[in-house]
Amino acid sequence: MKMFEPANSPHKGCFMYFKSLQVMRGLAALSVVFYHANCYLKMIGGKSDTFFRFFDEKFSYGAWFFFVLSGFMMAYLIDTAYPRFLIRRLARIYPSFWLAAAITILAKVLVFGSVKEPKLLAGLTLLPVGAAHASYPLFIEWTLIYEVFFYAVCSAFAYGRLRNYFLHFLVAWAIVLLIGDLRFHTRTDFMPNSRQITFSLFNLLFVIGGLTYYVSKAVKGATLAGQAASLTIGIGGVVARSYFTTNAFIFSSIGLGCSGLILFGVVRDRNNASPATGQGFMEKWGDYSYGLYLIHVPVMSILLSKLHAVHRVETTGFIGILVVAAALVAGWYFGKVDLALHRHFKSLGSKARSGKPAASVSFRPMGLRLGSRKNAAASD
Repeated sequence: MKMFEPANSPHKGCFMYFKSLQVMRGLAALSVVFYHANCYLKMIGGKSDTFFRFFDEKFSYGAWFFFVLSGFMMAYLIDTAYPRFLIRRLARIYPSFWLAAAITILAKVLVFGSVKEPKLLAGLTLLPVGAAHASYPLFIEWTLIYEVFFYAVCSAFAYGRLRNYFLHFLVAWAIVLLIGDLRFHTRTDFMPNSRQITFSLFNLLFVIGGLTYYVSKAVKGATLAGQAASLTIGIGGVVARSYFTTNAFIFSSIGLGCSGLILFGVVRDRNNASPATGQGFMEKWGDYSYGLYLIHVPVMSILLSKLHAVHRVETTGFIGILVVAAALVAGWYFGKVDLALHRHFKSLGSKARSGKPAASVSFRPMGLRLGSRKNAAASD
């Protein structure tokens, strides 16, 4: 993950590459894959005794980590006057999502002969219409609904002087969310409607991520004490979750845990601004995380349904390994496609603003450290 430091930062003008955050993205995506493998082995295969049972609900927090990280990145983009904010954020979400949905529907038709998606168009909008009014082919769309909603909220602060009040807004929103749950018992649903989504505690994860960005601006240097403190918060927040039963405290605990881990990554890599080439394996998974996230559930659910429901193959741990391997391979290559689409739309936007030909599209990962700091853009 790379980004410029804002003008008022002590590191202003520096092209910062946060290797730790990139690795965390990859680990979070893989944790969700293994969690869903456990879920679908139970739901489709009827097997709850394979070794995938160890990938329980705690591994689903990888998706929650992405919410916090997204809040961190949106606060950064607003703070640095990211141009054409909402259009570019929607262009990051929708093209790859629609492509993944089309591939999934086609695969279901080829494998099962037909597919019933009676409310597909409503689902493809990713608008908060509620589960009863839309169908979702990928089964992970609930996270994208919250993501798009958060982008829409952030867009109000992306222009002019309002960006100076984004921090104040985040603090106020956090207070409203906590009071809403603790005092008025507001609903937090995976598939909220338009009346529920504003007060859903899933927004608290984005808010905590945004506040984490402002904390990271205040961090000076890369001291061992700072790393130790942020890592302690990260581990402590995740561990403390098991002691809470109230939603407000559960979301706060996990959010603070993810925040601590993100802050640890930022502090750890703060001085790693020198250009370099090459990436590690987990860094590449960070680059491909969105593509993997979009495609992994369709791959696993279609394969398990075909093997178990159609061919009556007994679902074992070995079958689970094969299905996960197929999902990872598909996610790796769809991640490449996703990055190509992302770079293509970014280049179109650059061409529209400058009137110059767009840069060529390649599969080079977003997190790759480049030699030129002047022309580097935020990895988003």
